[in-house]
Amino acid sequence: MTRYFHFTLGPVQGFVAQARRTRDFWAGSFLLSYLAGVAMREVIEQAGKDAIVFPQPDENYLQWIDGKLKQGVPPKHGGIPNRFMAKVSDEFQPSKVEKAVKTAWRELAERVWEKDFGEAFENTGTRKIWRRQIDGFWDIAWAMVKEEHDTSVLDRRKNWRSHYLPPQNGMKCMAMEGMSELSGAAGPGEGGEFWEKLRERIGDADLRGNERLCAVAYVKRRFVHCFNELKAEMPDKKWIAHGWELPEAVPSVTYIAAAPWLAEALQRADAKALREFHGQAAELAGEGQWERNLKCVRDADTAQRWKVLDGYVFFEADLRNEKLYSSEAVVGAGTVGAGFSPRQSRPEGRSHSAADNAQRVLESLSVLRNAAEPKLGLPAPYYALLLMDGDSLGQHMSDPDKRRLISAALNAFTSGVQGIVERDHSGFLIYAGGDDVLALLTLDDALPCAQKLRESYMEAFDARFQANPEHRFPATLSAAIQYAHYRLPFTKILADAHGLLDEVAKDGRGRDAVAARVWKQSGLHATWAQPWEVALREGGIADLVDELRGNDGKQTQVAGGFFYRMRELFALLNPAQDGEPIGENDMVKLLAYEYAHSGIHDDPMKPKEAETFIRPLLEQCRPMFRTIEKSSEVRFGPAEPERYEADAALLVRFLANHGNERN
Repeated sequence: MTRYFHFTLGPVQGFVAQARRTRDFWAGSFLLSYLAGVAMREVIEQAGKDAIVFPQPDENYLQWIDGKLKQGVPPKHGGIPNRFMAKVSDEFQPSKVEKAVKTAWRELAERVWEKDFGEAFENTGTRKIWRRQIDGFWDIAWAMVKEEHDTSVLDRRKNWRSHYLPPQNGMKCMAMEGMSELSGAAGPGEGGEFWEKLRERIGDADLRGNERLCAVAYVKRRFVHCFNELKAEMPDKKWIAHGWELPEAVPSVTYIAAAPWLAEALQRADAKALREFHGQAAELAGEGQWERNLKCVRDADTAQRWKVLDGYVFFEADLRNEKLYSSEAVVGAGTVGAGFSPRQSRPEGRSHSAADNAQRVLESLSVLRNAAEPKLGLPAPYYALLLMDGDSLGQHMSDPDKRRLISAALNAFTSGVQGIVERDHSGFLIYAGGDDVLALLTLDDALPCAQKLRESYMEAFDARFQANPEHRFPATLSAAIQYAHYRLPFTKILADAHGLLDEVAKDGRGRDAVAARVWKQSGLHATWAQPWEVALREGGIADLVDELRGNDGKQTQVAGGFFYRMRELFALLNPAQDGEPIGENDMVKLLAYEYAHSGIHDDPMKPKEAETFIRPLLEQCRPMFRTIEKSSEVRFGPAEPERYEADAALLVRFLANHGNERN
């Protein structure tokens, strides 16, 4: 008799989102996806190659797990969802799927243990902590049902909480909340010698300053160095899970923020000034690895070694902050926080203090900027996090015919995501599986990348449903973009992105929408959201940004007085709860007068001329809500309560300034 097997692997947030570095975050996403792929591979071993019903598995990914592929480009980002459904028989053994996942995980952890600890630590408290944490971490849930349409069974199963982590005593891990760190230190001031010796053994690059990690966080940090050695034989000895070569470097949010400036500097800088700056910066902060380069930097026609400096050396504020390059700095290259360690790269025999070296870098950076023709400005300290998710797919999943078409469409979409993010928009893809996308991008590339991904998503569905119009439904993709200062905690920005997507873009604008926030060091600066159709109209956000930048696209500073004045006017003129909003034409005339006399443009401007910019800007300042009528017609109306919000204008100014605002 046919059965339907539902599987999920977690904890997602506990494993992926708790990260001190972008590499930790990427590693969590990759490993979760890899282990889900191992689970799929075991299902196929028992039930056949067509057993997976949803989502359609990435055949290339599974072949790499199987060890069948030795050439070509292996998967380098998460691409398999942690939840799936399969069609199996009565003889299917779910326990083998659970054992397969745990076997692959334990074998990988053992490779890390043997590489960094070995026999010297075998009979120690560290080994006991390691085994306890590795063996007891994963929360695996599964269910078997008779009916194919019963797709909510796993949600009901997960309500029976049956997984609890083993007791965690002593000092806690700095990356994963509540987990004991590996030295076994009972209190503050203990365990320092253990971590210092381990740092001497593996180097500062993977364990900076006073970092202390649990076993799970340590595997995330170090597994890339031995993943290619992984050969995990399954308990029934019928197949082996393989690993492959992975990049050892991931771009930090600091590097992503600096990348557009660095790409321009490499093209325009004086060669002598560039050599001098590189030498001083490499002595202070060390060199990274070429794998982390974004495409815009990689394409610059200069020596490779000039492209791999730590992102912090391009920012004057960090070079002036001694806390970031002292010997007590906690994190470094590839981090999601701040700080770099000068000990990593200082040549033997040098006696300069870190502060002296930082001053030399600061001076050579100034020379580098001034020697360029024309002079280089300052890099903007902002990066973008893009989170995208399909709209309302769940309500169509109970229909088997739709589910097959959805699975095929999602597979086609995800196969092209990496090219759109990394090749076309100089980003770094962290995850693309099912209808989910997570990527890091530069400021200028985030919105165009989101738009292109939405187009690709809708095209993939149109192509699959063209021959089956009776099953067609509006397949749309919503997006959340976080423009964040690199000094802010990445975990906070990521957590807020989920709320921005679900509560603002989807619930607040009716889905098929985009929402964006600007996070400055001082806190939240602006929140804007519109249905995609409104955002992409002629005169939308992108067009407004281009117009404000001017013909050359390099408008240096757009003063903020007018845009903050808009916020004051809206607060004054927006109606009370039951009042009538001011007429659009009156609002346009009022703002056009203010804009024409704001001094933003060098050439004098008449209020009537200013209306060509103000009218579409005002349209973006009026939140709209998307609704689908019973006739399937899509309508757009003012969100409740009807109002104007200046955040759209603040976002336009922020992007027009490339994030490099001074007021």
